[in-house]
Amino acid sequence: MDVDNIFKNYKKYIDIYENDLKTLDDEASTFLLNSLYLSVYTTFEYFLDFLIQCYVENITLSSNGIKLEDLKGSIAMKYFINTNKNDKKLHNLLTNPQTKTFDSIRSVLYDKIPREELSKYLKFEFLHDHKLKEHYPDIFEQIFNERDLLKNINLSRTEIFGGVEKVENISAEVFILRYSDIRNSIAHENYKFSVENEQFKEYVENFQKIIKCMIAKFEMVTGFSVGSKSNNILDSI
Repeated sequence: MDVDNIFKNYKKYIDIYENDLKTLDDEASTFLLNSLYLSVYTTFEYFLDFLIQCYVENITLSSNGIKLEDLKGSIAMKYFINTNKNDKKLHNLLTNPQTKTFDSIRSVLYDKIPREELSKYLKFEFLHDHKLKEHYPDIFEQIFNERDLLKNINLSRTEIFGGVEKVENISAEVFILRYSDIRNSIAHENYKFSVENEQFKEYVENFQKIIKCMIAKFEMVTGFSVGSKSNNILDSI
């Protein structure tokens, strides 16, 4: 799924919400609304997967490629330790110096990292709470040079209680964590769970804003394009 199709799907979800939901009875409309919330969230996960793959493919195909020295933080550490079990090789080199062992370690230090190998460390994970807090900061540091990317994207969220509208300013991280709980509730209890006090169109628009910010940052930092239509996509949101 490319970015163009992601935004087409978001428009379809809003169209279904505005036109089809009202034609159903209460039970059917609840099931459909739950499915729409789930689809919007899952579509964002597809986008994350796409963006990570886009980075891995472009960086490994670039003229300079990517080497160990270009990896950030824990990703660099994991790659060095796991590749050919370098901890053992280092021990062997210190206790019994041999050219063959040194050359093997040196290749890890200075050779370009193949796409298949890099994909083991830069990869999509479903947006469970612990992945958002532990896995994705490393990914964002590598791709965007910004560990706290989601914390720095500002959104607004509207709730209506008793006819009174309340607008809350939140970060993209808080927004995604909140809806990961709703996503899980829908996935496990769709037959009885009902989303309340939420604004569906705003929900979709916030995910669109997050994607827009991520695309702009991605292209600015990496110099890679997410697709030939990316500028039109950003202008249309």
